[in-house]
Amino acid sequence: MVKKCDELGFLTEITKIPTSEISYKEVNPVAHEERAKKYAELIKKGVKFKPILVFGKRHDGDTYEVFDGHARVLAYKILGMKEIDAEITLVDERGRPISCKVS
Repeated sequence: MVKKCDELGFLTEITKIPTSEISYKEVNPVAHEERAKKYAELIKKGVKFKPILVFGKRHDGDTYEVFDGHARVLAYKILGMKEIDAEITLVDERGRPISCKVS
């Protein structure tokens, strides 16, 4: 687990997360499905993708909300992969991103 400040000044953490704990709303399900199939083929060939971007959980039992990487998540699910690399924007109990403390 690596914590850092992102370019917007929010605290993030880079780690692997379970694909079963990820939720997202499909903006364009057909486009994501087609792209996910292509990504799945590339993953089988050993291609590594950058981490997906998600908002962290507010409470135990919540899911991670994807804001970049919908097709990558679907590709991992198509392949039956249980974990995916993610950069998590940490949030407080109200769901607001946590700012990095500047000294």
